[in-house]
Amino acid sequence: MIYIIIPVHNRIKLTINCLDSLQRQTYRNFTTIVVDDGSTDGTSNIIKEKFGNMIEVLKGDGSLWWAGATNLGVKHILPKAKDEDLILTLNNDLIVKENYLEMLVECRKKYPYSLIGSLALYKSTSNKVCFGGNKWNKITAKSRNNFKDGEIINFKVIPEVIDTDMLPGRGTLIPIKVFKEIGFFDNSNFPQYAADYDFSLRAKEKGYNLLVSTKSLVFSEVQETGINFKYDKPGFFNFIKSLYSIKSANNLKVRFRFAKRHARYWIVYIIFGTARLIGSFFRNFIKYYFKNLRTG
Repeated sequence: MIYIIIPVHNRIKLTINCLDSLQRQTYRNFTTIVVDDGSTDGTSNIIKEKFGNMIEVLKGDGSLWWAGATNLGVKHILPKAKDEDLILTLNNDLIVKENYLEMLVECRKKYPYSLIGSLALYKSTSNKVCFGGNKWNKITAKSRNNFKDGEIINFKVIPEVIDTDMLPGRGTLIPIKVFKEIGFFDNSNFPQYAADYDFSLRAKEKGYNLLVSTKSLVFSEVQETGINFKYDKPGFFNFIKSLYSIKSANNLKVRFRFAKRHARYWIVYIIFGTARLIGSFFRNFIKYYFKNLRTG
């Protein structure tokens, strides 16, 4: 059995699109649990009206964020789950093909002692990658993706699985026993961002492999994910705001906590990571304004 856990807060149209794609799966041994963390757009009622008992809805009060909402789903199913069962973490800004779960299960059979992530493609295309695994330097904080952002994938030549140093929560298949061995997502230190990376690194320390299945595809609305200066106007006020916003991967407290736990030399990691963060902002700032100058 696969238990699919989808934390949501508003964005009902995205949620419905995601759930519709799951209803078309060729692999049918799964249960979908939506954790509605304080939505104000009628998410819970709309899901119940459209899907009835096919989707289980749990409710939060708006303070759970991604990690807490996902944990609520995990804790809900643990008492009835068997050791051979699996949890799939999924975001509501994703849609999947009909054979998505089938491909994940096939990969799981070949690599049982693994967390298996999905190859994420831009939703507006069919073969441009936005995540396909990465290589992470625990000294310099540099993360090098296995594919360039927006790279066109030739599915005939890429391997079936790709090693990665970390896995995000958008389409990762996790054996139930991993939660029993290492605990839950750390919603205290990483309520919204980095909880998924932290969890996968903790699993890796316990000997689990981290893999990306290139046949298991998710299509992502990347621009819908938090504060992102690739898609948002890269103004200085917004940049400063991103350094302390819980909705931002730039949050300095989160980065500090992550470095303290996982970096080899956390002070060096913070210095390099902050410098890289500032440099990335200025690159996007320059690109944005030069683009606007050229277009009028």
